[in-house]
Amino acid sequence: MKKIEFDELQQSRRYRYGYQSFILLAFLILIDSVISGMGVVWLEHTTSTFILLLAGCTYFICRCIWGDALVGPKETPGRFSAKTAAIVISAAAVAVLVAGFALSKGHNQPSAAAGGNELSLVCTAMWAVIALVYALKRLVKGKPEQ
Repeated sequence: MKKIEFDELQQSRRYRYGYQSFILLAFLILIDSVISGMGVVWLEHTTSTFILLLAGCTYFICRCIWGDALVGPKETPGRFSAKTAAIVISAAAVAVLVAGFALSKGHNQPSAAAGGNELSLVCTAMWAVIALVYALKRLVKGKPEQ
């Protein structure tokens, strides 16, 4: 596998975005702990922690996309265009949504404590947000499709 080479500005941005997403995750977990300490349980602890982790990862990926720190400067996208990326991300989001819906309606439904419906909804929302940020970035940048 080829190692991605980032320039100094991209590395600095990635470190800054990683720090910001870590702080965001820490605050979200702190808020979740305070809310659950007051007796309000919005999800099972492991499910809520996983959803908060997905929120932090989504923030990091979106910031890297918006700040041009996701792909190295020497890399060319080749045959992988923005339309292809949007189709792949949309297909993954639909697959997760359909799988979650099928599990909730089927006989092999996970227990209510597993949070399968919430996780599928959050994963779908995560992929949709990433696809939207990528599309907006391409639109703002004004690059024609390859």
